[in-house]
Amino acid sequence: MIRFLRRSLPTLALLLWFSASALAEATTVCTLVVDAKSGASLLEDGDCDTRVTPASTFKVPLAVIGFDSGFLKDSNHPRLAFRPGDPDWGGAAWRQDNTPANWMRYSVVWYSQRITHALGTEVLGRYTRALAYGNADFSGDAGFDNGLDRAWIASSLAVSPREQTSSCGHSSMTRCPSRRMQWPRRARSSRKDPLAHDYPWKDGRRLSSQGR
Repeated sequence: MIRFLRRSLPTLALLLWFSASALAEATTVCTLVVDAKSGASLLEDGDCDTRVTPASTFKVPLAVIGFDSGFLKDSNHPRLAFRPGDPDWGGAAWRQDNTPANWMRYSVVWYSQRITHALGTEVLGRYTRALAYGNADFSGDAGFDNGLDRAWIASSLAVSPREQTSSCGHSSMTRCPSRRMQWPRRARSSRKDPLAHDYPWKDGRRLSSQGR
């Protein structure tokens, strides 16, 4: 499990990775605390370089990609309808129409899938490579052609705690190579829109043009 704490810049980015032992006792795999603005490591313990599935935390770079690509408009748009057959194990919050804000709040898997299917494997790969996000592998489970449905859920996409803290999708945009993305003024200053406050906003040259 990764707990990523972030607030307005400058902030500390804290990643805690846990795994269950044979005795079902939680053990810390990696604890990594970095200054989100400078990238300086403030605390490190355990194996922070092994790549593992990002699971729910993939929503953070996916939100960056979604806004930059234009699929996501703001915290309330697009509002997408739940469809029969969509993953619904998350309870009532998943079995209803959802907005970007609710997608992030309730970790709605099918909303992530709508974004990934709309953008496609090639675009997602180009973005994640530009963001320096793990192995950028959206092939999915071998032989199942399901990358757009679950590459980030115990499948092909993998990222290490260290890569998460240094990725442009998680960290301060001032540390991105060649300033591939900038933190727009709206994202820095907004206190009313949770997505505008927490994530970079589409502004100027698109990140996708840098990853080709």
